Amino acid sequence: MDAVRSMTLGRGGGGADPNAPSAELYQTLDELVGRRCQTLAYQKRLHSGRAFYMSTALISSDALVTLYDTKAAKKRTWQWFYLGLSIGALLPLQDPIEFIKSMNALILEYENETEAKQRGKPIFQSKPKGGAGAATNFLETGVYTYFETPHLPFELDYGYTFQALCDVLISMYGKFVNNTEMVCNQTYMDAVMKVDAKVKKIITIVQKDLDSLARVEVKAEIASLQLY
Repeated sequence: MDAVRSMTLGRGGGGADPNAPSAELYQTLDELVGRRCQTLAYQKRLHSGRAFYMSTALISSDALVTLYDTKAAKKRTWQWFYLGLSIGALLPLQDPIEFIKSMNALILEYENETEAKQRGKPIFQSKPKGGAGAATNFLETGVYTYFETPHLPFELDYGYTFQALCDVLISMYGKFVNNTEMVCNQTYMDAVMKVDAKVKKIITIVQKDLDSLARVEVKAEIASLQLY
């Protein structure tokens, strides 16, 4: 009975406690997670090289190679590889509050890394495995606590990297709603939305690329039909 009452305190009204768990917030979060996971699964399927974009154009593996064989795309591949790797390292965390706090810290480090490279500023280092405890301010220490950037002696495949990132992000979103009913207050929701905002940017970038590629494929198909 107390648990049910606690879940209804955040529904509004003069006596509502913004720090109390809210059933309505949890429902909103659950719906958001469902939409994001559906979109990520769809974009992952499109990068398999065997799927149709909005039931119009086949996105082939050859077409994907052409689209992403650019300097900017290759740089993006490394960024997303590091992001997926870093999120994956946090997935074993069981406490939802610890997980969302770590995710927010990771996103800040990820944003700093990508912006630093764009501006040509010095790049920070990842914390060595088995090193000291978490630093409170990576801007002061020059060392990331959560964002991992290991060196790999080979190039990454964009398609496989993005598909792996989608899998990790889907798992991440799942943890946002898995047994979090009793911690889903406004503070928790705001923290999730900060992470979601960064994922939305990634989804938007990929969606624009796929849309452009689909247009090219459709035009090529129409042109080939006009030859007969």
